[in-house]
Amino acid sequence: MVDETINKKKYYDNNVLATNSLLKIIKKNNIKKIIFSSTAAVYKQSSKPLREKSRLKALSTYARTKLICERNIKKQKNIKSVILRFFNVCSALNNPITGEFHNPETHLIPTIVY
Repeated sequence: MVDETINKKKYYDNNVLATNSLLKIIKKNNIKKIIFSSTAAVYKQSSKPLREKSRLKALSTYARTKLICERNIKKQKNIKSVILRFFNVCSALNNPITGEFHNPETHLIPTIVY
């Protein structure tokens, strides 16, 4: 769950403006590939398993800004991209019912850090 109490402008600045700046630098330096870390929150909520081609409907400000970034990346004609839509990469609530399990560790950031 993304914290919606954070200033919405900060999400826009940190995601959209920063990604657009990065894309300008990539183009200027003739870089041909990018891997982008997005979020699975761009998908429409569903009780069915999600697939890569599942319907998109970003409900949170965070997800909407990530989806804008994805679309801006895909518009780049000379850049090949991989967009990874992660589910909860690094954190969750500590409540056992809604929290996460670490045995075995399956989350990306703790796995690559340790």
